[in-house]
Amino acid sequence: VEARRLGDCAISETYALLFERLLCSRIFLRKVLRLSPNDTEKVARTSGALGLLSLRREAVLLVAEADAPASSKNGAKHYQGLWSSELRADTAAVLYGTERTLLDRSCVRLRAALAESRLRNTLRDRFDEDWFHNPRAGAFLRQLFSEGQSTTVEAMTREVTGAAAAAGDLTRWLGEALG
Repeated sequence: VEARRLGDCAISETYALLFERLLCSRIFLRKVLRLSPNDTEKVARTSGALGLLSLRREAVLLVAEADAPASSKNGAKHYQGLWSSELRADTAAVLYGTERTLLDRSCVRLRAALAESRLRNTLRDRFDEDWFHNPRAGAFLRQLFSEGQSTTVEAMTREVTGAAAAAGDLTRWLGEALG
């Protein structure tokens, strides 16, 4: 019942990511904010590195949860080991309980990241790299936003872009963002 009434929150997360990544894209930083080439590069690369770290953290949460059920006493140690090996950072095992509460959010964020990458590529393909200046892109997004969260993010992505979100779209963004 909740899912029908509230919809798929990954859709609004997709839109949030679209604008978050727009604000840190090189083209937007140069054309709209008029940053110097050096400052543009710093902002874009920092944003890309933070985005990659966020995605890796969420992936660690999913893997830790899948590998170690909630009842497992070794779940915290497993999580700590994954965190250290995948993120190259130390964390306290005690955080596992806190992080587990973020698991649903991680699933949403990862699904949204894939959908956002496909949507952004579609905007660039249809309206050019500076799609944010194009009034037709604004009308397209207004129509899309007006539909709310009435479907799943996967169905919305297929309907709007003509294809399912794919890891290649996300890889393209990370490659561009990290330079």
